[in-house]
Amino acid sequence: MNSIKLFFNSLSKYGIKDTCNKLLNHLIKYWLDSSTRFIFFFYFNPFKKTSIKTKEYKNINQILLKNQLIETGQEVLDYNIDKDEFVNFYNSNLNIFEDVKYQYYSSPSKQKKIIEYFLSFKFSNLKTDSIILDVASHRSVFPNICSEKKIKVYKQDLYYKEDLNSRILGGNAANISMPDSTFTNIFLHDSIQHFDNNDDSNFIAEACRLLKPNGKLFLAPIYLYPNDVIFIDPKFSKVQTNFKNDYELIYLKNYNNKFGRNFNPSSFYHRFIKPFRNFDVKIYHIKNSIDFDSLGLINFFGIWTKK
Repeated sequence: MNSIKLFFNSLSKYGIKDTCNKLLNHLIKYWLDSSTRFIFFFYFNPFKKTSIKTKEYKNINQILLKNQLIETGQEVLDYNIDKDEFVNFYNSNLNIFEDVKYQYYSSPSKQKKIIEYFLSFKFSNLKTDSIILDVASHRSVFPNICSEKKIKVYKQDLYYKEDLNSRILGGNAANISMPDSTFTNIFLHDSIQHFDNNDDSNFIAEACRLLKPNGKLFLAPIYLYPNDVIFIDPKFSKVQTNFKNDYELIYLKNYNNKFGRNFNPSSFYHRFIKPFRNFDVKIYHIKNSIDFDSLGLINFFGIWTKK
């Protein structure tokens, strides 16, 4: 009703031509708003009706991938999630995980995300004097968990406008505006596969610069695949990516991401481990992950400890 009233007031004040021009400008401005554009493309995107052949994410022999990584000379340690420890962690953060405002409250990915956070605490020995950085932190509740435990947390994401007073860092994760040897721990949950071009390996180097001696970079999950691939949702099939042509492109229905790269074990080793001799790297294979994550997506994680 107010919009109709404003329209007729404008009509009487400016005339039909100027009023229509103003209305058109308003609609264009509204269209250019990123959130509106995202909603439009997500629900009405014509790419959804593309003839591109899609595939399902196939079940991979994780033992085979583990053995291929070992063949590079990298040790891979077996690990079983302890049910009692996991339940205790969940219950101690129940107010966060059961909050309906939590992004993954009703998502099939909820359990996988909680496993990531559980492992982060299990293997990082966080204390009240720890200074941590949560990378690609947009919508993550990991900082909330840390803050409740009186741990000093910085958050980084491309979405963020930098505000050092609030410990919020923006920009590229491969070029973070903080001094050398600032953090005791850096965490990256389920995001490195979405880093553009060489930002993924450059981030490892940046983490080494930012960590204190004996500081730890925690990375989970590590997605391994029999060959180097880029997964793309057909909704984003016309989006340009800055990669060479040495990846197989696989279109996954409902992947809901612009792209995601998975590497074969040898490529992963030569990209993320071998070049970084200032790190002591431990890779873990979760033997019983399927008992906790019905999607079966979190099978490997890693810890890079600065020497």
